[in-house]
Amino acid sequence: MEQLGVVDKKWMPIWEESCRFIKTYLSRQGCNKSGSLLAHIYWRLGRECGIICKTLANNNISWGTYEDPIGFHCNAHLNNLVLLPQGGSLLEDKKKTVSSLLAPLDFDMAFIKESFTRDQNTWNEWMTLEKNGMKMVIAGDAETSTGVTTSAKLTKGFQLLKTALRDTMLLAYNDAVNNIPDKHPPLPDKEDALHALLKLALIITEHETA
Repeated sequence: MEQLGVVDKKWMPIWEESCRFIKTYLSRQGCNKSGSLLAHIYWRLGRECGIICKTLANNNISWGTYEDPIGFHCNAHLNNLVLLPQGGSLLEDKKKTVSSLLAPLDFDMAFIKESFTRDQNTWNEWMTLEKNGMKMVIAGDAETSTGVTTSAKLTKGFQLLKTALRDTMLLAYNDAVNNIPDKHPPLPDKEDALHALLKLALIITEHETA
């Protein structure tokens, strides 16, 4: 990982520290654990997307789904989420041993049910649209959000990996919004390596749009 030539020198201290965290994790767990760490990240991200959407819906808050002369608008998409630093806000986990990876953004068009002027059926339809909108973006639909692109060029092998990881994320999302207990709960011993891998991903995609 240290030989990757595209890393800007300003990021090298963080890059090298993150590589050390990952090497320590792999040396302790065995190299066969590297794939499970990546899958674990995608499961966590999908689960947290579902928790965010479920929490808003359970409290009768629309993220910003409405119809105007242009068409339907919906803020429930991946471009309205931000990665949190390690030790950020706590998950719903009662033991509070791990922190959330994601936080939602862009509530300028959000509204509550009490201020909604249409009927109950319309509210239900729009909230379903909100839930499915996030699901479609996770599945790879670039048309659902104008802020998400499909600019990454991948070889066939990586395309298959991307599809598998998106499926993993989508399964976790569906479980969360449907109140299914977490099949792969966060593990404290993965946290340092998990956040280190996310930092590496952020660095090498510094110049990517969405």
